[in-house]
Amino acid sequence: MASERGLLGVSGAAALAIGVVALFTALATGSGAILVDSAFNLCFFGTALLTLRVATLVGRPDDARFPFGYLHLEPLVNMVKGLLILGVGLIALIDAAFSIYRGGNQLSAGLALAYAAFATAFCAGVLVVLRRGRRRVKSPLLDGDIDNWLVNVAISLGMLAAFCLALLLQRVAKDQAARYVDPVLVSLVVVLTIGVPVRMTRGALMGLLKRAPDEAVTRSVERLIRGSLGGQRMRALYVRVARPGRTTYVLAHVLLDEAEGALEVRRADALRRAAVDALVAAHAPVIADIVFTTVESFAAPTVGFAAASSPVEPVA
Repeated sequence: MASERGLLGVSGAAALAIGVVALFTALATGSGAILVDSAFNLCFFGTALLTLRVATLVGRPDDARFPFGYLHLEPLVNMVKGLLILGVGLIALIDAAFSIYRGGNQLSAGLALAYAAFATAFCAGVLVVLRRGRRRVKSPLLDGDIDNWLVNVAISLGMLAAFCLALLLQRVAKDQAARYVDPVLVSLVVVLTIGVPVRMTRGALMGLLKRAPDEAVTRSVERLIRGSLGGQRMRALYVRVARPGRTTYVLAHVLLDEAEGALEVRRADALRRAAVDALVAAHAPVIADIVFTTVESFAAPTVGFAAASSPVEPVA
């Protein structure tokens, strides 16, 4: 059965292979589009090495250096990937605009077409392998790679169609028109695929900022906690949910009635266990902190405690 690291390794090795082939093909054909494809995949390979390292770190528990664990590294890597794709695309778009202004560029359409056909088949094959692996491996890092290969397939298909057109124009002695095919292709590919890195970067940024996941997830978490607390009387339940990467983090404050203030520790632990079991069954992997209190200011939303609060009577 495929592992997360194995699938990420396949993705990184494939990016290096297609990047090197694209680089030599770009030098031989004079194609800016193929050169952009090479830059994209070689940069992707660089981030793949970082991704493999992060895949190891996120499996570790929190420690003295990272007291809240390594969960934030997943959205961080995906944001870097998204920004990298976006940056390469914008640079390519600017270069294509200058090329159009200069009257296009000479292209060896036959060799470029052969590369585009190879790249389309290669990238589609990698995408199929990763998607099949995703059925067995739940990984935001793998999801980020799949988005990258979707962009790769779109670029390759665009090149295939455009180089067919360039070859046709050269055959009918329309060389001047053929010179514009490559820079126009680069522009169209960037414009049509730019939504993928933007969406990828935005989603990763929201994870880093600890924004709550979809409302349906938050409602489900609150419902599961309420159900697991059973007949425990409480004044209110404050639930905060974040999903930095693959792990759902839950912080629940149970505000008890004053009469329930002397909740026995074993009873509290049993309630916590029931809540954690329910959450794991529906949203694994989960980190859940469930706190019982009779002081509302300890449970309600706050901007932080900046001054000494009213003393709480000690338990006799």
